[in-house]
Amino acid sequence: NALSPDVRERILARTRGILNDNWPVLEDWMRSRGNTFTWQPPRAGAIVYARYDLPIGSLELAGRMRVEADCLIVPGEHFDMPNYVRLGFGPPTDRLREALSRCDSVLDSLPGNGVHG
Repeated sequence: NALSPDVRERILARTRGILNDNWPVLEDWMRSRGNTFTWQPPRAGAIVYARYDLPIGSLELAGRMRVEADCLIVPGEHFDMPNYVRLGFGPPTDRLREALSRCDSVLDSLPGNGVHG
């Protein structure tokens, strides 16, 4: 039973480990994009809202990430937050790294945004 104390604690410990391993991966990736993203580290959970400085709206950016990079990001416009995206970092670390690499190709294709760290 997942709600029994010992099983629940194992699940929570596993989840904490994944998030503690993955947050630095996502944060390093955002830093590698120069001044493209600004953010506050999340206090809990597996998502971060990142403000971005790119010549594209968040709905279009999310659409391009989905179609061109096979990555799902949530446009800030869904939360009345233009120029923000919601990024999740809960998948296995190797999948997160792969996805971020694919996202680089989309970001690099935007006008004036081809250089990153």
